[in-house]
Amino acid sequence: MITRRSVPRLLLSAMILGGIPALSLARQNVSPDTVTLALPATLSVTGDRVQIDTVINEIDLSDLAGDKNMSVGDIVYLHLNLSSGGGDKAVRQLNYPYAISQNRPLRLDVQTLSLRGLVTEKDGDKLRLQYLFEDLPYRRGLSNHFSKVSTQDATIILSVNHRAVGLVETIELNGESFAIR
Repeated sequence: MITRRSVPRLLLSAMILGGIPALSLARQNVSPDTVTLALPATLSVTGDRVQIDTVINEIDLSDLAGDKNMSVGDIVYLHLNLSSGGGDKAVRQLNYPYAISQNRPLRLDVQTLSLRGLVTEKDGDKLRLQYLFEDLPYRRGLSNHFSKVSTQDATIILSVNHRAVGLVETIELNGESFAIR
């Protein structure tokens, strides 16, 4: 027996099946769940690059909950406890890292945040993590501030998206702000 499908049913099926991938792609490109985080950092100039080192680049597994079986080359998620930064900005401040895992958890509240990193060194319980924001091209606006010393204390403002990837938006150095993006 031959069954004929109606044209409206075929069109409806095509719209539904075509809409699911389109919605998935749209969700990947639009990130309404971005959190802005301020981190104290040490900046150093090496050649034509600015290197950023923060308190969350070196961690001790014995101080954190979660996975302890990490190896060099592993992608990990450092889970941070945050506080509000005060003022008009919605910039959060780091209270402390509290856990580490190899799986990205769902973001459950505004007081926590996960940041994706790569394990680059391991010495016992000590890990060195690298994120995507530590290596920036040298900017002319920063050159006047680095002319006297090669290392400076600063604050970096990170934008962390729903995939736990942090990107530097601003560097605050000697009371001045320098937009990076």
